Amino acid sequence: MSFPLGAQHHELVNSNEPSLESDIPSIQSAVSETSKHLSFLDSEILGLRKRLKRLEEEHAAVHTYRMQNIIILSPLRRMPSEVLGNFFLCTLPLAGDAMDQGMFDVGSSPWVLTHISDHWRALAISNPALWSPIAINYSLSSRYPLPLLDTQITRARSLKIHFYGSEEFDSRPQITVFRFLAEHCFLWEELVISLTSDLVPILDTLRDCVPSLRRLRIKWDDVKSLAAVQSTNAFRTAPALLDVGIYNQYRLAPIFFPMWQLTRYQFDGPWEIHQNTLSMAQNLVEVHINICFEEGPWPEADTIIALPHLQRLYVSDIGVLNYIRTPALQELACYTYNEPHLLLHLKSFLVCSACNLRRLCFRGPPDSQHVIEILQKHPFITELAIITSDPEAELDALHEATNTLISRLTVSNSGEGMVVSPQLSAIDFGCKDVTCIDHALYLEMLKSRWSAEDCALKSSTLVADFGPGPDGLTLDGLHSLRQDGLDLTLLHGTRGSEVMDD
Repeated sequence: MSFPLGAQHHELVNSNEPSLESDIPSIQSAVSETSKHLSFLDSEILGLRKRLKRLEEEHAAVHTYRMQNIIILSPLRRMPSEVLGNFFLCTLPLAGDAMDQGMFDVGSSPWVLTHISDHWRALAISNPALWSPIAINYSLSSRYPLPLLDTQITRARSLKIHFYGSEEFDSRPQITVFRFLAEHCFLWEELVISLTSDLVPILDTLRDCVPSLRRLRIKWDDVKSLAAVQSTNAFRTAPALLDVGIYNQYRLAPIFFPMWQLTRYQFDGPWEIHQNTLSMAQNLVEVHINICFEEGPWPEADTIIALPHLQRLYVSDIGVLNYIRTPALQELACYTYNEPHLLLHLKSFLVCSACNLRRLCFRGPPDSQHVIEILQKHPFITELAIITSDPEAELDALHEATNTLISRLTVSNSGEGMVVSPQLSAIDFGCKDVTCIDHALYLEMLKSRWSAEDCALKSSTLVADFGPGPDGLTLDGLHSLRQDGLDLTLLHGTRGSEVMDD
């Protein structure tokens, strides 16, 4: 709407000049007319707002009704129960994430699945595998209600228990819950436990009571947890036990188990105990040997232990290789910090074992010259992994050693010189602090090997525990390689830490 203005009125509206007495009636008339029009507009707007509100409410109702009908047509409604059940299994949290949470939560799987629909509830309750994992972490002041724990156990046919006790928190709820779990030990298929001094007596009552236990991991929460512990026989006669990992961080505490039936073994202790175990465990497929609590020099290698089925081996001391022969070995990981005789030990071991080693992993600052020499002398090695997590090494030293190796593995743009280990199909790097790796240099190495005609690169993994990831430009380059077909994995945080510790 426009309002006709005289010349004098127009000048007053567009200036700060004072009005004349003769101008006042026309100005008052303009104010009155505009006030009436504003009232009319307010009334119209109010009506439109009410109509808009009704339309929005109707829109929301129609949208909801439409979505309800779309959901009826959803393939999930017609999906076979066994397929939907497999999807349910994928919703379970990873063990590490569950332990980080460490407490009961009805908002997480599998409990949340029982609140979606009657069909989902019935399907979730009838799937025992959903209810097998139990994760309780008392180092986070966990609370797990016994009635709900009882419900979960009732729905499961087997139990995979991750139980972290804590010397710092009240022991009474820990004892109550673990004793309740022990009453169902005949269902245990997996036990991962951080023991306290109050939990050990309960564990010792379980001998001959764990017929289904297949996987065992034991560590100690604190040095106080070991105060009165000499040994434990709880698992000496476990008939199904195949996979054992014992982490003795503070002192040696013998734990007995049926060594002759194991297929996987991980233990922290002196070589003498490892030697006795390995000599009786001829079915081993995977072994992690961490030498600790060792005094004195290595003994003479009078007796060589043959492990005919061993495929994966980790040793914290390269000297272990002088005492074993592994003709079926495919993957070898070794700790390389301050190992001046690495080449000699490794060469002798590979020749004597006559194995076709496929994957080689070094933990510690990589000596690029040693790594390259090993790869050149053993062209059957097609996968290389470097994990630079070393608490004894300076960050700058790790950074320099890692990036020197990455540079050595980069194919020259000029095409001059020999390509280092063109047979490598997988090159992986892992580090606690991601700043140990120059991401731009890593990208350049991957691009050069991916585009080189005589290089076999197919995959690469970069994992880090913490620190900033690659910048945007480098990420774009990495994603471009992935789109071109490179099997590229980037992991960070908890999942990255789990991969490095595996």
